[in-house]
Amino acid sequence: MKKNKLAWIVASKNINEFIAPHKFMIEKICENFDELVILNLIKFKFYDDYSFIESKKGNNKFLDQNKILRNKIKIFEPKDEKELKVYLKDKRIIGINNLGKSFSDFKIHFILKKNNIKMVNFGNIGNQQITQKILSGNLIKGMIFSLKTKLSKKVLTLLSILNIVPKNEINFTSNINILRNIEKSKIKKFLYKKKLLYAKNIELVNSRTHDIFFEKKIDTSKEDQITYLDFNINHEIQISLRGNLSEEHINRYYNNLINFLNDISKIFDKKIVVCIHPRDNLEVKKKIFKDFIVLQNVTSENIIKSFLVIFFESSAIIDAILTKKRIITLVSDDLDENMLNGSNIYRDRLGITQIHLENYKNIDKIKLINELNNNIKNYDKYINENISPIGSEIGYKKIFKTLKEKFFIN
Repeated sequence: MKKNKLAWIVASKNINEFIAPHKFMIEKICENFDELVILNLIKFKFYDDYSFIESKKGNNKFLDQNKILRNKIKIFEPKDEKELKVYLKDKRIIGINNLGKSFSDFKIHFILKKNNIKMVNFGNIGNQQITQKILSGNLIKGMIFSLKTKLSKKVLTLLSILNIVPKNEINFTSNINILRNIEKSKIKKFLYKKKLLYAKNIELVNSRTHDIFFEKKIDTSKEDQITYLDFNINHEIQISLRGNLSEEHINRYYNNLINFLNDISKIFDKKIVVCIHPRDNLEVKKKIFKDFIVLQNVTSENIIKSFLVIFFESSAIIDAILTKKRIITLVSDDLDENMLNGSNIYRDRLGITQIHLENYKNIDKIKLINELNNNIKNYDKYINENISPIGSEIGYKKIFKTLKEKFFIN
């Protein structure tokens, strides 16, 4: 008899890069299920979308330092379909969908369907998705990017309707507007009712950020630092759309950024802590921000201790919104339109202060602090629609209860 197994399904060149941002949910799965399989299907990609990006290796201290998690988590990376088939012989997999929808990922989706793997999606992140546009002067690059991302998503949805690739059985989301938009549209409402959308069912739950801060009852009153959430100006998506920035652009950008961070540190008499993305290169960033503390994989912990949080665009800003920290979003002349849009979307939806790196001089401390404090009252609407849409309920508990009832109780 086959055993039901919960598996987080990824296609990652570096499994450590996947684990770091999901550590809270991984811990909770291990507390509530007998085992978690991290099923890495990287060997089944048709091609590498971002072969020009070197993936750093590094060790995963999160697993290395936790004996309970090490015993409960099994990592499996099959080299071919035969090895995967042998592995699945005595297992019925319930997969947490962490896969892309690029044409390069299609073979993985075909294989999931072939092996009757049921998929669910943990979409309760709470952040805003940024739409990437074709940039002026980069028509060909933009068209290739759109072909690989936007068109491929539509094709994959069509294939799921035709039952060639699996749909998500359930999409757990903290974005209440997804359900509102379905309700407002007769076409979407009809498609959803007939199970013709990519997700058969959509369940509204509170976000991971909500769960972390409300379940643990974290004290957010300590505010002895300014945290800057670093932005990777050479992210693979940006490179795909416009190529690499010139050395002149990069140097000017970092000089302006560092000057601003030094100035804001002096104005408020607080140290600067730079938090970088789990996939970024810590040693390189330590050299760039040599006058500041630079940390990795501890972003939430540092936002909690912040008097002020500064960012361009980062999903981690959700922690600062929920804990009602003062927030500044930055823009720069050295960023392209897509990168600027990431700042603008939070400025517009949250009403937070936006500062231009090239013309911010002579900041009035009293005026700025009053503005930042007043902005906090704008957070509630965003929290209610994207982070905590169903009150005080713990999101992961609803997710696990639903999974157990649907897939694990005979």
